[in-house]
Amino acid sequence: MKHTAILLLIILPFIVQAQFEGRSITVYGSATTEVAPDEIYLHVHFARYERLKQEELEERQAAIARVLQSWKIKEEDIAILEIDASRGSYSGNGNKVRLSKSIEIRRNTPDGLTDLMLDLLEAGVATVEIAKLEYTSLDSMKLEVTKMAMHNARKKAEIMAASQGEALGQTILIRESENSQPYESYSTDPMVIRRGLEYTGAVSRAVSSADVPEGLRKIPVTVDVKVIYALEHPNG
Repeated sequence: MKHTAILLLIILPFIVQAQFEGRSITVYGSATTEVAPDEIYLHVHFARYERLKQEELEERQAAIARVLQSWKIKEEDIAILEIDASRGSYSGNGNKVRLSKSIEIRRNTPDGLTDLMLDLLEAGVATVEIAKLEYTSLDSMKLEVTKMAMHNARKKAEIMAASQGEALGQTILIRESENSQPYESYSTDPMVIRRGLEYTGAVSRAVSSADVPEGLRKIPVTVDVKVIYALEHPNG
């Protein structure tokens, strides 16, 4: 329905333009807003190595569970991606892997994401990766920004028409400019934080918001429109 509304705004004025002959004024309007991703998917991988004792493994799994609970992550936001019990693979530091597991965590906000990832690393996971972003509000937001751009164009046209002793008549044409930002192409490269406990005994909190991929911050949605209005005398 929203797509249909935008399509009508673009197509119908062409019909009016074909039937119109007379004075007109052309103006351009622009509007911008920002949108944050509202669904963020983390891929978390952890493994049991040959040198780990059973109680150490259990402690690590319990620590991970406590992290998820402390962040109020619900069961429906956690999915198991893979369980591998292969004895022939090796970790990056040469330890033989006996059991590995990958899970997916869904978050609805980027707030605190870096701290969550670091908490998981400190709990003993091997890697945490931002695997996918979703911007489910982009379509509705694009329509709202288009309306704002049209409103700005009309205010400009009213001032220009008044300066010529004219008034605005019917709308002849509404067209989105090629300068509008192609929001459909927004994406981000996955960010991976690798576990430092194996080498340093600690994970640094130096990873700041500046290290979060650009796509996790609010992104601009810009719409530029070209609008043509008919001109008429103020008294008709």
